[in-house]
Amino acid sequence: MAGGRFTSAPRHLRGFGLGRLSFRDMAAFLYRCPTTGLRVQGWLADNPAQRGEHYELVSCLACAGRHLVNTTTGKTLADEDKD
Repeated sequence: MAGGRFTSAPRHLRGFGLGRLSFRDMAAFLYRCPTTGLRVQGWLADNPAQRGEHYELVSCLACAGRHLVNTTTGKTLADEDKD
């Protein structure tokens, strides 16, 4: 597809609705890693129905750990406990 940013899913996954994946369907968010204190960018499938008090489990690129992050506010569950 000219100008589009699409990639085909592997043949064995196409039956699961993953025939075409688009980077436009991904949403970026920022959060602070509670282990290192660094700002980290995360990506998730954009789903407007899951806004507000919804926490997403993300793999942290800064510490290689996992954190529960509120993707709307960018605060981790550990940050919420401190407040």
